[in-house]
Amino acid sequence: MNENNYLDIDDLGDLALFIDDAKAIAKIPGKVSSPSATDNEQHYIDILLDAYYQLLAFPPKKSRKSCVGTLEPGQGHVLVTKPNDPIARTAGRTVNGVIHLEPEEWLQFYERGLLTIVSQNEQINKQVSLNMYQAWSYALGTGKLDLDVYRGYAYLRRLGYISVCARSSTANDKSTDCSRQSAEHQQQQSYRLSHCPAFTYSDILSNLLCSASHTITASTNIVKSASATELASGYQIYKPNKPYKKRCPGVPQFHMAISSTLQQFPTAAQLRAITDTQHEISAIMGISELGSITFLKVKAFSVPQVPW
Repeated sequence: MNENNYLDIDDLGDLALFIDDAKAIAKIPGKVSSPSATDNEQHYIDILLDAYYQLLAFPPKKSRKSCVGTLEPGQGHVLVTKPNDPIARTAGRTVNGVIHLEPEEWLQFYERGLLTIVSQNEQINKQVSLNMYQAWSYALGTGKLDLDVYRGYAYLRRLGYISVCARSSTANDKSTDCSRQSAEHQQQQSYRLSHCPAFTYSDILSNLLCSASHTITASTNIVKSASATELASGYQIYKPNKPYKKRCPGVPQFHMAISSTLQQFPTAAQLRAITDTQHEISAIMGISELGSITFLKVKAFSVPQVPW
């Protein structure tokens, strides 16, 4: 901290430690908080807020793959008509050919430089691009951003998890050839997540495990139900070696054994704890359903040698 009592944001180690030791307070992005109640409490809050405002003032990372999303007035959604590859494969729900991104989704892409967000300025009757501070303000205000979901979603993406993709059924898709169905599915949905049927997540995952050709190392005691049978291997769990680089994932690389499908949404600290356990390979995955994200704890699973 310098002589003017402002936090030096160049000292990233101290800033990270300062934020990590804090708790969450409303309307401020990330893990921030006031210290214990003292006479200097407001003073420290002002210092912390100043640090965040400086961080938010930085422009997002530039990317040659950036595409344009339009804010839906009063809704908090961002509409993308011509998505780039990472957005088309990994996020959003599609309505009439337009991807609808929730605040927890579009803010991630904006900060990575993959999405430019524009809104209509009625005073000048022209579309203008949002800067970082405006994007955060809109997400927290109109978008009602859930910071726990945002942090969890960011953590999953840093791990490289695309999560679960649902197969869309077609009249001509009658073959049991899984590779052909997978290729057709990728062309139809490009790894966007469709609305989950009225089955429980246990049914979906039990069908996945029962149809897997690889050995599952964990004992899950999942009973295959009639509902799961109807899905006919319609769900795949996939973790790429190089996230967002492969255009055609092909065969799912990992089959995961799930320990529970009834968990509450974990905090960022719980996410770190889950992925730091002593299994052969431990991880978490998410199932996205029309903007809501459910996280499931993975116990242990084998790593099959899948040719690409």
